[in-house]
Amino acid sequence: MSGKPRVLVNITSDILCPWCWVGKRSLDAAVAATGKDVAIMWHPYFLHKDVPAEGVDKLQHYKQRFGKANALKLLTDKDSEVQVAGKGLGLELNWKKGTILSNAVKGHRLLWYVLDNHGHAKQHELMDALFYRYFTLNKDIGSNDVLIEAATTVGIPSAPLPAFLDSPAYTDEVLAYHQQNTPRGVTSIPHFEFSHEGDPTPYKVCGGQSIEDFKKIITA
Repeated sequence: MSGKPRVLVNITSDILCPWCWVGKRSLDAAVAATGKDVAIMWHPYFLHKDVPAEGVDKLQHYKQRFGKANALKLLTDKDSEVQVAGKGLGLELNWKKGTILSNAVKGHRLLWYVLDNHGHAKQHELMDALFYRYFTLNKDIGSNDVLIEAATTVGIPSAPLPAFLDSPAYTDEVLAYHQQNTPRGVTSIPHFEFSHEGDPTPYKVCGGQSIEDFKKIITA
């Protein structure tokens, strides 16, 4: 195998996006099924960019944004499309009263820190750990303790993380990247960009694609 992957996948997503977790799991299954050499990198998008650093009550925020009936349906409907899709991939999407809608800036900063210092494979593992803590365990991924916990579970050394998370490192970069998403043509997430070795034109697709669809893209 050469040092350069045959397929590079750049994913623009938000840690607060359940469809992004669904998309990740479908992509992981497709990669495993094809056996292809695939490198995956994650890039920031903010669905709720105005949430304060301490987060807000998720139900109240959803009521203000979507209306009471829609908010309750989004959070509690076990037969919703995303719930059914997630369950089919072994994901548990939970909600309980008092759940925090997190500020995702620190989480995206940590993802870029891990990419730069530990590589794309560790970043990919960390993304799953963050999704799991936010959607299954209802933890606040704006919390230093939760972010450090997630990082250490995938083998990231914890010693540098408190100082890093308390610093402004990568803040400007992740916010600037988000601002350029629309000019880049990224208007919804998850957004996948597949670059095949020897093909200068990336293939772009949005949404939680099926495993079969991802397999076709990877092997094209």
